[in-house]
Amino acid sequence: MQSRLPGTILLFVSFAITSIQAQTYTFSLLSSFSNSGTGPYNPNALIIDSSGNLYGASNDGGKYGIGTLFKVTPNGAVTTLFSFKPSVIDGYSGPSRPNTLARDSKGNLYGTTPYCGCAEGGSPSDPGYVFELKSGKSKLTLLATDWSLASRREGQPPELAVDSVGNVFGMDCTFNDDFIGCGPANLYEVRAGGTYRILHSFPGLHESGIGLDGNLVLRNGNVYGEDDGEVNQPAANGEVWEWSRQSGFSVLHSFDGTDGSYPGSLRQDAAGNLYGSTAGGGTNGGGTIFKITGSGVFSTLYKFCSKSNCTDGGYPVNITLDTLGNIYGITAVGGASGFGVLFKVAPRGKESVLYNFTSYPGTNFLMDKSGNFYGTMGFSTTGPNGVWKLTKR
Repeated sequence: MQSRLPGTILLFVSFAITSIQAQTYTFSLLSSFSNSGTGPYNPNALIIDSSGNLYGASNDGGKYGIGTLFKVTPNGAVTTLFSFKPSVIDGYSGPSRPNTLARDSKGNLYGTTPYCGCAEGGSPSDPGYVFELKSGKSKLTLLATDWSLASRREGQPPELAVDSVGNVFGMDCTFNDDFIGCGPANLYEVRAGGTYRILHSFPGLHESGIGLDGNLVLRNGNVYGEDDGEVNQPAANGEVWEWSRQSGFSVLHSFDGTDGSYPGSLRQDAAGNLYGSTAGGGTNGGGTIFKITGSGVFSTLYKFCSKSNCTDGGYPVNITLDTLGNIYGITAVGGASGFGVLFKVAPRGKESVLYNFTSYPGTNFLMDKSGNFYGTMGFSTTGPNGVWKLTKR
């Protein structure tokens, strides 16, 4: 089986997290969102700070119904930090429906909004934006205008990360009038102060564009990311790459399907090893967990749907790490009820299911210092809408 799954970007803060020993968790909706008020609704990005406060972006809700930036405290109290509102900038509609979020060490938030007017066969009528919301402020600063900041047909937002001096790195998907893929896609940088430049252009990529539920990793000035393969190249299954100011762009690993396909979530440990997930491929077609060492050696740690009826989970959509090299993540399908699982993969590849979801957990996935997990649910007329938490018992 192979699947392209809708997702949102996960941008996260790395902490010194100890290994999780307990494997029993209690599920709760930490904060429930409603479409009847002025708060957030349909969250699609989530990050966490060192105090356990969560920050997110929502596609809907707010005073004007076109999105918010919000904060959720550890006890579940919700504050709307900014409500996007209708406006006209240089003859075009202003930013709305934010779909990525990053946070710097000063507490400033950065994100993107997609361009609008994406009717098939037409041209985009409104640009996307890269924005900043300074900590404690209520006014949004637009850092760059980008005609390529599209939400792809399946809702996959661009990737975004910010370094220690406020430079913003992102991925976009250039408009394609038949909605099939990106033509091309770009890795870009917005320097502190607002100077925009393209660092690398990819040939046309598959319709979901730049890595399912993927993220950019920044380390020592280098950028690491993934894409899911070139459009019109059926055999292409995606790749993991590196960009540096000294040597430019290079591919670290190209997937062939047997070792995974459509890479997504990417993390790096303190030793410089990269870990990631693929949403398809592997022996059983249910996706994989992989590792790339600092010297470039690739290995597949686990292949999902290895157990009957995918009780071990299938299609991993996001991962995180602890300091002992254990990998935790969530899947989109499989498990006891078919809605996915919370899993752990030990450094040598042993997988264990820690929790079976009873409704789709979404694609955002975070861990706090105590080993509790968080994510978002939304975009369903019948399911929960808000921020969920799995608490260690």
